Amino acid sequence: MELSCPDVPNTAAHLTQSGTQRQRIRQACKQCHLLKAKCSGTSPTCQRCCKKGISCEYAVPKPLPKTRKRRRAVPYLEKQRTTPISPPLKSAEDTCEQPSLGNIASEIASMGSDVTHKDQHRNKDGDACEGLGLQKTIVRLYIDAYFEYISPVCENGFIHRALFLRAWTSGKVDPVLLKAICSASADFVPANSDASTRRDGWLSEAECYI
Repeated sequence: MELSCPDVPNTAAHLTQSGTQRQRIRQACKQCHLLKAKCSGTSPTCQRCCKKGISCEYAVPKPLPKTRKRRRAVPYLEKQRTTPISPPLKSAEDTCEQPSLGNIASEIASMGSDVTHKDQHRNKDGDACEGLGLQKTIVRLYIDAYFEYISPVCENGFIHRALFLRAWTSGKVDPVLLKAICSASADFVPANSDASTRRDGWLSEAECYI
């Protein structure tokens, strides 16, 4: 009894976009693939195996989980790329308003070098400005200049600004440390004629304790 072989179906898998018969099928059966013969790709039996009267088997396509995962990851990566990055939050110290050093020369000139009546009656445990020979408001300019120009340098940023100002305001700051800070920042503070002499004196006194 002669076997009836199936015709090549007119499906999307066997037709081109123009509607003509596809010359190359998407998958050949195992026997045609092994012999590198032309396979019709019909199911359940191709025309060649049907004419030969042999068993026709098709390999089961393997799933591609990695490809699917990669395809799902691409939209996520594109979304992450297009999402704007939020700017870093500023610390409380960065958001604090820094005193301006503009017009320092005129401010110092208006203050003069006279010590006020209040400064003359400060006690021994005062704010350590007495050893500098300057008013407290002028010393603050030296401190601000230090934290604005000297402290940002990596090796000089070991003094915490807020803690130092708290100790200086309460009169508990080390006078030697205060002299070292003022001598380091003196070049950034326009001052009167005897400022350079005082700076050298502060530096010498501070070096004696190192």
